[in-house]
Amino acid sequence: DFADFLDHPSEPGKAPLRSKLQGLIKANPDVQLAMLMDHEGTAVISSDPQVMGKNFRFRAYFQAAMQGQPYMTGIVVGAVAGQAGMFYSNPVRNAKGQITGAMVLRILGSSIGKILLEVQQDPELVPFLVDGDGIIIFHPDAAMLYKSLMPLAPNKLAEIVADQRFRRNTIDTVGQRELAQVILGRRNGGHISYRSTVSGVDEIAGYAPVAAHDWMVGVSESRASFEEPHKALFATVLYSVALVGAVFLLLAWLLARSI
Repeated sequence: DFADFLDHPSEPGKAPLRSKLQGLIKANPDVQLAMLMDHEGTAVISSDPQVMGKNFRFRAYFQAAMQGQPYMTGIVVGAVAGQAGMFYSNPVRNAKGQITGAMVLRILGSSIGKILLEVQQDPELVPFLVDGDGIIIFHPDAAMLYKSLMPLAPNKLAEIVADQRFRRNTIDTVGQRELAQVILGRRNGGHISYRSTVSGVDEIAGYAPVAAHDWMVGVSESRASFEEPHKALFATVLYSVALVGAVFLLLAWLLARSI
């Protein structure tokens, strides 16, 4: 139906297709937006009326779809809704196999956040998500969002500001160079002990790459919190040794008395 509409666009034909997209949104709370784009990058049909008629040909997801490739973005702050999310696009082909447009879904960034926040059943644990450029794309503290772990190279900063993926004219940094140097570009998981420039205390973080993406997911906690169970275990061992020692000392004393 969508391919036929792109071949023969008409105002009456938009209503039933828009109804289909709106039904998709209602059926899945993780999907924020669905839209059909023509070959020029204009959203000719959308579940969100505010998006209708806007042009997004500068977006990588549209350009990839027009080249015949499915595409998934990283976290992007929407130009219309202003919310964080991920775009998935796929080319639309007509009966002749020609690419006539793109179908695009926008998944809420908060859906990813809900997965990461599950670790906070332990309030001492802090989950975070970093993209391939070293920019924090999820953190429980909103003030940390879209800041880089360490200062970006001028050309990379210019590229990010130009494509407006985070809707910012600059990217601030948290100055966490030690953490960035360890986790960025890694293909395997691991852990690191470092001094946090944000909390000002020693922290330990575990990290692992996200398959099929350039993201790195991490969970951190203060060294004091991390070591607390070990200290409690050590204290228990000391008490046990002292108790056993006292028992044996009493038995030895009784044996000596009997002799």
